[in-house]
Amino acid sequence: DIVLTVLLLMQGGTRELGRLRASRTVLDAGGAGACIRAIARHPIASDEDGTVFDQSKGAVNYQARLVPCACRILSNLSAGDGGGPVQAAPYRRRILEAGGLTALLDAVRMNQRIPEVQRDAFRALGNLLYTEAETVGDAIAEVAGAVAQGMRACKKSAPVQQNGCGVLLNCVADIHEHLPGLLYAAGDVAAAAAGAIKHHPTDKDVVVPACSVLQSMAQTGSRSDEKTAAAETIEMLEACRLSKL
Repeated sequence: DIVLTVLLLMQGGTRELGRLRASRTVLDAGGAGACIRAIARHPIASDEDGTVFDQSKGAVNYQARLVPCACRILSNLSAGDGGGPVQAAPYRRRILEAGGLTALLDAVRMNQRIPEVQRDAFRALGNLLYTEAETVGDAIAEVAGAVAQGMRACKKSAPVQQNGCGVLLNCVADIHEHLPGLLYAAGDVAAAAAGAIKHHPTDKDVVVPACSVLQSMAQTGSRSDEKTAAAETIEMLEACRLSKL
């Protein structure tokens, strides 16, 4: 039943869903496209009267729930059916082909203070970049900047910080391949990672990926010749300094 499958995906899925190929079923039924169109039509998670989605305050009408639910479904679809990154890669390509990157970035930018949106949109973006960074290409810098801003807006939410650092880590994993674009966002990225550590110093699920982001940035240019690597590192550090990190 496609409706039941979608509802289960919205709730985070169950162990049995992988065996049922639930994500494949939803993708084949056009589920990703439906989520992307929902975000495009109602990009702000608020009711008609302007009430913003707040899970802690109980039920709100369907319009306010569209973006959080759509991001959660895309997050689960991007994880595939439990077979690991290789198995999930075709699912992620289909999400990107349907316009998923633009939709998720719109959701992030227009709902910066709603942790549920940021958390699930970040998870989806992290999954997409993990196997499809080459397809995303130069838009990686745009992703990094949007995620860094969302992390600052939801700095008290550990899940947002954890998932955000996961996205940033995938953005800077091969940072030398995306210069100079990432130089523009370098200060924001470094500040977001450092802020995650500052606000959640005892949460290893936040601190470990945040430190990995900073480590990757410090190693920029490591595969270039020595002169180029030095120049790139100096430029990156200057960008971080200007961000008042």
